[in-house]
Amino acid sequence: LVLVPVHRLLLASALPLPAFCRYAAVVCLLGGRALTIAALVTLCRHTGFDQHGQALRLVTGGPFALVRHPIAVGLGWTCLGLVLAWPSWLVLSGFLGCCAVQDRRLRQEEALLAERFGQAYADYATRVGRLWPRRPKG
Repeated sequence: LVLVPVHRLLLASALPLPAFCRYAAVVCLLGGRALTIAALVTLCRHTGFDQHGQALRLVTGGPFALVRHPIAVGLGWTCLGLVLAWPSWLVLSGFLGCCAVQDRRLRQEEALLAERFGQAYADYATRVGRLWPRRPKG
């Protein structure tokens, strides 16, 4: 009887993926990090924060003109890249758990933004997609 440590079973490449997924992983990892950094730079350049860490101004330019939560989208793409680079049940379950936690956090953040910025945020939310760019009308 050979005992295999549990961590080896969980981290084993149990999810067979085609070879092109390695290239997709690199694109997701690099693209996700680039989007996250661009959004953070835009946020820091265009607003200040109060003592509770809340933005003083609604930022709607740069990556925020494409999606309302570009930092979360960038982190999501980065995590997806990890799933593709290291396909295991543990990594996949971590990704799905992070998605669930982020969804809950973003709903709370949207409620705070709606309360703080009122109609300006409502107009922005109508115009810009939450996690995916909206198709222009016309």
